[in-house]
Amino acid sequence: MDLPALTHHEIVRLVEPFARRGRLVDLAASDRAARRIAFRAQDLPSGGDGHAPPACHETLALECRANGYFILLRTLAPANGPAATVRATGADPADLLARVLAVPVAQLFSAGPGWCVARSYDVELPGGVRPPRTPRGVNGHVNGHVNGHVNGHANGHANSNASAQANGHADRVADRLENRLANNLENRRPDSSADSPAIAAAAAGTADTPQAGALASLPPLVLSRAELQAGGLALTLVIKLPGLRSVPADLTLRPLPTTPTSSPTFPTATPGNTGSLPALPEDLLAVLGWDWARLVPDKQGWTSKLRLRGGVLRRSRTAEAALHQAGAHLARVMAAPPGHFHDEHRLARWGVVLRRGLPSITSVLMVAGALLLPRVLDPANTGMWLALHYVPIALLAVAFSLQELPQFEIPPWPRRSAAPGWWPGVAQGAG
Repeated sequence: MDLPALTHHEIVRLVEPFARRGRLVDLAASDRAARRIAFRAQDLPSGGDGHAPPACHETLALECRANGYFILLRTLAPANGPAATVRATGADPADLLARVLAVPVAQLFSAGPGWCVARSYDVELPGGVRPPRTPRGVNGHVNGHVNGHVNGHANGHANSNASAQANGHADRVADRLENRLANNLENRRPDSSADSPAIAAAAAGTADTPQAGALASLPPLVLSRAELQAGGLALTLVIKLPGLRSVPADLTLRPLPTTPTSSPTFPTATPGNTGSLPALPEDLLAVLGWDWARLVPDKQGWTSKLRLRGGVLRRSRTAEAALHQAGAHLARVMAAPPGHFHDEHRLARWGVVLRRGLPSITSVLMVAGALLLPRVLDPANTGMWLALHYVPIALLAVAFSLQELPQFEIPPWPRRSAAPGWWPGVAQGAG
C-alpha cells in the first residue's frame, strides 16, 4: 500500500534536528509525495594540502519509509572526481544525522599520483552481524597515547584555554581510535588505519564531528561502493552482500567519458581519450594477485571480481587497500606503452595463465591418474586405493577455489603488444 504524502507539520517535525545543526530544508528539491526531504546544499572547503580532503559539494536527503523507518543519505561530490555517500538507517532522524556527520570527509576520499578514489559507506553493520567488542586495556592505552600527544601539542602552541579545548578533543579522538583498534583486533589483522586520513583529520581538528550529546565515537564503516579513477579509466567496486564471507565484490571498468582536470589536493589522471574503448589485456588486474580475476569484456567496458575474505569489517578494509593498489597500478600502466606492461609483469602474467588453466589441468590429471594408477600401485593395497578416491575431490576443490567460475579452456599465452598506446590514435611515452 502506498504511503500518504508528507504533511507540512510532519516536515517541520522531522527537520527540526537538522535545523539545529545548520541544515535547512529545501522545499523546492523535496518530494512530499515520494516522502523525500532534501536539504540545502553546502560547499565544504578543502584543507589546502596534499593530504586534506578535496573541496566538496554536500547534499543531504531524508527518505521516510513505513513504520517510522528513515534513510539518510549524505552525498559529497568533489569538483573533479567521483562522489561519495554516507548512508544511515534507523528510527531517529537526529541520531542518523549525528552518525553521518561523525564520518570525516577525509575518510571518504584518497588520492595518489595519477589516481583518486571515492568510497561510500553504511554506518551500521548488516543484520545478524555482532558489533566488535572493546578488549580490556585498550581504553587506557589509547587515552594515554592520544592525550599525551594532543596535550603536548596544545601546550607548546596555545594558551591554557586552547589546552583545555585540546583535552576535550583528545577524549573524542581516543574514543574513535579505541573503536578502530577494537575493530582491527576483532578481525585479527594488523591495524591498517593507524595513519588513515580519518585519524589524521580528527587529530588535526578538521573532522566534522557531532555536538555534545551526539555520538562520540566513529560508527562502524561498512564499504558498500567505491569508484576509482586512474589512467582515463573508472573502476567501480560494489559489495552487494557485505555480511556474507564467500561473496566477492563486483568490479566494472569503463573509460572516462570526459577528461577531468587535476587538483593539488585531489589529483586525477588526465586521459587522452574521448570515451572510446582501449585495447586492454584480460589480465590487467589479475596480475595484482590471486584475489583479482580476469577482465570479461561487455558492451561498455569490462567486468571482473575481487575476492574478499573474513568478516564484514575486514572485507571493507581489504577492499579499501585493494583499491589503493589498483589505483597505483592503473595509473602506472596506462601512462606507459602497452609493451611496458608485459615487460614489468611477465612472471605475473604466466601465473595468471596457470590459474586459468587449473580446471583443464585438473581434468587431464584425473584422467591420466585413472589410467596410470593400476600400473604403479598394488591392487591388494586397499587402503591406498581408498585414499586415492578422495584425490579428485581435492583437485576439484582447488579448481573451484578460483575467484571466477572455472572454465575448461586453454588460456591464451601472454604476448607483448607492439601498439604505441592503449587508446586508439594516441601514443604514450616510455613512462
